[in-house]
Amino acid sequence: MLMIFDTHMHCQRSCDSKMSLAEAVATATKLNIGMCVTEHWDYDYPTFPQAFHFNVEEYAKDMQAVRSDRVLMGIEIGMMPHLVEKNTALARRADFDYILCSIHCVQGFDIYAQDYYVGRDKKKSTVDYLQDMITCLNNHIEIDSLGHIDYIARYWPWKEEPGAFTLHDAPDLFDEVFRILVERDIPMEINTRRLPLPGVVEELQAIYTRYRECGGQYVTLGSDAHYTTAIGGNIRQAAELARAWGLTPVYYKQRCRELMQL
Repeated sequence: MLMIFDTHMHCQRSCDSKMSLAEAVATATKLNIGMCVTEHWDYDYPTFPQAFHFNVEEYAKDMQAVRSDRVLMGIEIGMMPHLVEKNTALARRADFDYILCSIHCVQGFDIYAQDYYVGRDKKKSTVDYLQDMITCLNNHIEIDSLGHIDYIARYWPWKEEPGAFTLHDAPDLFDEVFRILVERDIPMEINTRRLPLPGVVEELQAIYTRYRECGGQYVTLGSDAHYTTAIGGNIRQAAELARAWGLTPVYYKQRCRELMQL
């Protein structure tokens, strides 16, 4: 019985990854974990409009050769308010096991780019980010899990401040995100990328504990790996944290929720 699934990783069809599918499968097998490939797709990405697209049919063909109970096919779709119809159609183009939806852009701007933060403070950045997230969650249809709620904290100028991404900057908006997730029965991902940084576990504990207090039950676990050495990174720590926070780790197979055997 597999102990755990890493449900967020990128291979050669994501423009920012050089890892081959074969390398990813070999690494996950060596680690004795399940895996779900979630290649990037972002329509209308402002800084690189065509970068985060790929041939979905060729991707499905690639996956067909390796797909199994422990190797699953997903996609990470970047949400923006005007993309509901296009993203819905995309999610239905192939027999995906898992649809991970994320916010990579706010008000049409790339939040990876440092010039986005010029003239903004941390609270304003948090508010705008969560407001777009709420709009997208209210309107996007095909979502199995919300990816890396703390994505913006990777790149903003305050990333060195322990606990910078905090409930206190927008408590009502965080609660609205959690309300929608609970109402729509959508889990929230624990993304492991930032877990080793000082203060991040405490920061996320407050967020995920509040999610549970609002009725949240389930989380997915994802390394967001773009290279083999990151596959499964901090996944077992994330599983332990989930249980400590009163949450149940899950993964998706054929768009159906499965409990991880921990």
